[in-house]
Amino acid sequence: MTSSFTLSVDYFVRFMLIFFRLGGIIVFAPFFNHRSFPMLVRISLTLFLSLIVFPIVTDQNFVSPTSIYSFFLAIFRELMIGFVIGFCAQLLFTSIQFSGELISLQVGLSAATLLDPGQNEQITAIAQLYNFFGLVIFVGVGGHHLLVRSMVETFDIIPLDGFRLTAGIVSNVRTLFGQIFTIGFQISAPVFVASFLATVAMALITRAIPQINVFVIMPPFQIILGFTMIALSLNATIFMFQHLFEKMAENLHMIILDIGEASR
Repeated sequence: MTSSFTLSVDYFVRFMLIFFRLGGIIVFAPFFNHRSFPMLVRISLTLFLSLIVFPIVTDQNFVSPTSIYSFFLAIFRELMIGFVIGFCAQLLFTSIQFSGELISLQVGLSAATLLDPGQNEQITAIAQLYNFFGLVIFVGVGGHHLLVRSMVETFDIIPLDGFRLTAGIVSNVRTLFGQIFTIGFQISAPVFVASFLATVAMALITRAIPQINVFVIMPPFQIILGFTMIALSLNATIFMFQHLFEKMAENLHMIILDIGEASR
């Protein structure tokens, strides 16, 4: 009787740790963390995935916590694994939103803000457009399937209660965070270059014909030029989004390997 009870408690602890790791990823990862997903749906999805993953998680070296304190500490570590993985995946969408903010600033629409229902914050209209566009491409290339595979992969590499924060993990997360600006400028480059050339051309025209009121002509011209360049560079933007989402798989795998290495 005692052995059976101990075994059931061990199963319960393992299941809870699996549940909180998957829940942490779903709460913080893109697509799943969108506000259009009610909390009940997220919990149900986490429970469903946990029931699927639980039979295939055979960590023979795992020792159940012996106290409430160590149990909650293990849950916190599993949540941190989900947070790190979800945060790294979300950084890509942050860079896409940043590119939209840059374009809005360049064409003079930085004051035209909307409420982003996904993040519950005010962002510019173009950033909102790029966010939705990126989300559609993300689903189209199977990014949500990629996240589910990454969730399952963590149990093959990272043991339960095995999260340890090391300098290597912090360094890789910092590198991914720094890529927000690089990716943002790359996506917004067509509009930036066209706007810069238009500004230079308008300055030369104003110098040659001082009677032209550049402050009246330039704002609407910048808006028209900006949306024209967005339309002309649409194919290139789609290709870049697809490349970024494929790169995200490599980044997540690298982070998972780092966490797994730190846990040994």
